[in-house]
Amino acid sequence: MKTRIKALAVFAALVLALGAFAACGGGRSSERYTVTFIANGGTVSPATKTVTYRAKYGALPTPVRENFTFLGWYEHPQFRGDPITAETTVDEDDNHRLFAKWLGKDVTVSYDFNGGSIGGDTGAAPRTVKLGAMYGLAVPSDPVRAGSAFRYWYVKDGDSEIRVEERTLVAVPGDHTMYAKFLDEKLLFDFTDPEDINYFDFEGARGEITEFKGQPALKVNSLGGVGYWIRLGAIDARTGYEFAVTFDTDADIYAQTAGNLGQWPGIWYHFYPGTSSRVHGATAGVPSDGYLESAGPDWQHPTEPAWPGPRTHIWRLPIDTNQISLAMILSGAYTPNNAKGFDLYITRIQLLPIKDSGRFDFVDPRDQGKFGQIGGYGWCESPSGNHAPVTFNDVENAVQIANPTGAQQIYLDFYMPVRTGWAVTYEIDAVLPGGIMDGNIGLEIWGYNTVPNKHGDLLFGSTAINPSGGAWPGTQVAMAIAPQGKDVVFLVINMANLPNRQDAVFYIRSVTLSPDPGPVTYSAAQLAGIAGSVWENPGGGGTMGSHGYDAGKNAYKIESDSTTSLGIRFNLTPPFGWTISAVVEIDGLPGGDTMTVSYEFYNTSFGNIAGGNLIFTGSGTQTITSDAWPGGASDPHFVLDFSGSYAGAAYYIHSITITPPTA
Repeated sequence: MKTRIKALAVFAALVLALGAFAACGGGRSSERYTVTFIANGGTVSPATKTVTYRAKYGALPTPVRENFTFLGWYEHPQFRGDPITAETTVDEDDNHRLFAKWLGKDVTVSYDFNGGSIGGDTGAAPRTVKLGAMYGLAVPSDPVRAGSAFRYWYVKDGDSEIRVEERTLVAVPGDHTMYAKFLDEKLLFDFTDPEDINYFDFEGARGEITEFKGQPALKVNSLGGVGYWIRLGAIDARTGYEFAVTFDTDADIYAQTAGNLGQWPGIWYHFYPGTSSRVHGATAGVPSDGYLESAGPDWQHPTEPAWPGPRTHIWRLPIDTNQISLAMILSGAYTPNNAKGFDLYITRIQLLPIKDSGRFDFVDPRDQGKFGQIGGYGWCESPSGNHAPVTFNDVENAVQIANPTGAQQIYLDFYMPVRTGWAVTYEIDAVLPGGIMDGNIGLEIWGYNTVPNKHGDLLFGSTAINPSGGAWPGTQVAMAIAPQGKDVVFLVINMANLPNRQDAVFYIRSVTLSPDPGPVTYSAAQLAGIAGSVWENPGGGGTMGSHGYDAGKNAYKIESDSTTSLGIRFNLTPPFGWTISAVVEIDGLPGGDTMTVSYEFYNTSFGNIAGGNLIFTGSGTQTITSDAWPGGASDPHFVLDFSGSYAGAAYYIHSITITPPTA
């Protein structure tokens, strides 16, 4: 009896032990899970399968997709790692998915330049692409055609037109043609026909067709007032075009008060599609407002007129319309004959195809017109609250910004919209006081929305110019990726650390908007411009050494005698979902010692998000890649942390690359 009781006790103990083993995971090898097959455009049957943890997957279904070859099943939606086969062991202890990877068939793309040319060539040889892959280099550069503006490349799929960029996926299953899309310029009025006057209505003004400076013009007199309205009817104005007006005056226009540039004297305009009243945001459509200030370097003197000569200003059409209302207002200034009004001469009215991307180099007056303050002022921050004269320099072929009042910051609007993920690039030169620079000059790229006016300012990115030797180091490039779409781009030049800044002159040589830049790499030299503060962990017991661009290594170098940790911040604002990778080298770390490099995302919206751990054992070079940027753009930072720092080691960052999500 005792033997039987003892055996039962042993059996009970064994059962309890096995139960405890299973509760701790020892029995998971028999757990079964459901695998769901994601066919990625194909079809598959069965769509699910039950598998056993730590057993082999066994037979897997083969999906079918017309015009594609099946390459295998993958655990990761971006097909990282090895494919899953029948012999692969199940290492997922949960329900999971497998993704089908495909290779599309070859497709031939031919080209129709639609009357345009590229480098003198009116056509291109056919290219082969893979169905389902990106067009990539099969998309040519922009062609040119006299009297037209190139808009984009497109292909046809039945009756549909598909706009094509380099990252566009090939979706047309057969051989097809890529077409160039152009819009033609439309001359509405050059006033060679006396009957043109019949298309205009005037409010508070009188109009007549006459000659001005040897060419026909529409002369408009304000009848003693300082403003008037012109309404233009019976035209066919469409979205995709800009409304361009070229005008001039021979009136002597003066500032009202010496030195008081804050009154923004000059000719202002308000443009409305339709016949709306003066109320902003009327039902006829959203107004596009701006101004042309009659200004020059001596505009602050009330005894010296400074009208800059004929100007062309451009307004983008927000809606289709057959009528346009235009207000012209003389504000913050006076003419000697204000009682009789002043004459304005309109010499040309055009509809121009929108150039919404590419390089704007300002040699073309229509490119100059993208800067609302050319012939006027940029917005400034200075003790006097004055403004900086902005003109077009015909010798430099650049937009010129002076700083006679010693402003700490200058804001210059570029009236072009950008979308999320577009790259914005400025080319900038400068003449500095005495060629000496003590401190740095910050270049910040921002964007804002015009409705409501100047609301929603957003920093795209920043750089800094601080070369050794003091002189401006030749043409500099400031570049940023738009983290959100905005109506207007503007540049901030920060001169708070520049002595005698009232003598500085800046030249904006170009602005380039790139709709699909792909991965963007900041070189080591560029990192010096976007690098923020470098800090040592409290209690490190050391002092910070030098940090900056190292020409010998072609890397951004950080030195420290800290024995604990340090970090460096970079001012980056990628769009939502983009990733950041950095090539990092550590030199001088003994072979037996280790160091960890990690990253942090930070902004005031979500605080710190840390991730990524590279383990260095001794010196070497590795690449750290972040997770997707979680969004938010308030005071954004990308931080690299070096933990377990070794006194005497040097840290080099060779490059940083921001990459859009994989299509």
